[in-house]
Amino acid sequence: MCLLIVVLVTSCHHTKHLSTRPTSSNPHLTYAELRSKYAAIMQTEPEHLQNLKLYYFINKWYGVVYRGARNEIDGTDCSGFVNILFKEVYGKKLDREANLIFKNNCQSKTTNNLREGDLLFFKTQHDYIDHVGVYLHNNHFIHASSRLGVVIDDLNETYYKKSFFKAGSLKY
Repeated sequence: MCLLIVVLVTSCHHTKHLSTRPTSSNPHLTYAELRSKYAAIMQTEPEHLQNLKLYYFINKWYGVVYRGARNEIDGTDCSGFVNILFKEVYGKKLDREANLIFKNNCQSKTTNNLREGDLLFFKTQHDYIDHVGVYLHNNHFIHASSRLGVVIDDLNETYYKKSFFKAGSLKY
């Protein structure tokens, strides 16, 4: 049991990347406002963002603080966040740890054909998968960062290029 707690607490722990802490989200955005907000963050066109349920979920969780071994709106870790996202947006249940999500819930895919909702796996501090995020658009993904909480980052940032392991799509 102690080993499981140590793994969960150390999972998703990383400190170096360029994002800034997100500002609080307005839960009452119209769909057009929501699309514009997240399209600007991801430097893409608003019409590319079609999944209303996903972006309202992101807006609700954006900026939630990081708390290891948690998956609540008052604090979450990376795999907890991904679990809640997949349950609420896609109606799918995933394993609780990033490495088990990769092993049991995904089939590997290349990064040249990433689609919204694909999973991204990282080895940030260990020789095993210790971080997971969800691909959005234009090389951007959402995840729970240990430093900034739930945030959208760019896969092209040096930190993520260095620690990226594999992408996967959910097995159905």
